[in-house]
Amino acid sequence: MSNADAVITALRSGYEGLADLVVTLTDAALAMRSGASEWDISQVLSHLGSGAEINQATITAAIAGKPNPGLDFAKSVWARWDAIGRRDRVDGFQSTNEALISLYEGLDEHARENLRSSPASSQPDPEVHEALPA
Repeated sequence: MSNADAVITALRSGYEGLADLVVTLTDAALAMRSGASEWDISQVLSHLGSGAEINQATITAAIAGKPNPGLDFAKSVWARWDAIGRRDRVDGFQSTNEALISLYEGLDEHARENLRSSPASSQPDPEVHEALPA
């Protein structure tokens, strides 16, 4: 198992464990303070969901040989996540993380070992581009 495979496997396992837990939380539980003293539990899920969305956009751009989406894109994602309700953060956390991990799992060995994100990237690697799941 390559390092990339081990990381993807750990991401899948961690995600599934957390996803199984958060669907059981009540609205009151989602409003409770988290280990991050200024965030409630739903805001932690927002952080994880928005991060997954940003990472998916970054990986998709890298596969296509396009620049990293950048800080303005990230800020727009954070603003959108900040504006949604607690229960929507649970749903969004689940869907965006599932999509990101599935994207990672769908990459072939070449892409897993060679894909890099670069602001200066302008030409896609044809072998990596073919690894993007349809």
